[in-house]
Amino acid sequence: MKRTILTLILVCIAGLICSAKSFYYDGVGFEYGKGWKFSSSPNCIIGVKDDFKIFLAKYEMTAKTGKSRNGQVIASELEKKAEAIMEQSMNSRDKKLLYKSEVTDGDINGIPAKYIEFKYSHKEYHRHYCFEWNGYIFEIELSGKGSKYYKEFEKLLSSFSFNPEVRRNRW
Repeated sequence: MKRTILTLILVCIAGLICSAKSFYYDGVGFEYGKGWKFSSSPNCIIGVKDDFKIFLAKYEMTAKTGKSRNGQVIASELEKKAEAIMEQSMNSRDKKLLYKSEVTDGDINGIPAKYIEFKYSHKEYHRHYCFEWNGYIFEIELSGKGSKYYKEFEKLLSSFSFNPEVRRNRW
């Protein structure tokens, strides 16, 4: 009886550990749960699960953007993105923009970030993050349906890491 209970406990623990999966591409890593499907290219990472989607893009900072690392560059990039999104949604016939938040301070796994949130018709939500880390600017877009859509992304964002791969010159 003790052996059966012990075996059952071990199987449950192994099931919990194995249900968490890891994704790593071009220095970007995070963990995710069941149902997510990811694809990547040199410029972006896209993840999809049912009505939820994550889009992550990173850009190496230029000398121009590297000079002002006090958050002003990030805030202005996010404002530009928000204006483009608003213009795009005004022209869209599929969904109507109902709400746009102000640029808000937040964090992704301890990394300071700024974000802006949009609410569309049909209970669709989008949140756009922008931040600088290790010489790169990141843009992350989360989208989904339902007022609790953000819960689907908590594991992804709380485990986000970025370790740029060192490029070596070949002689």
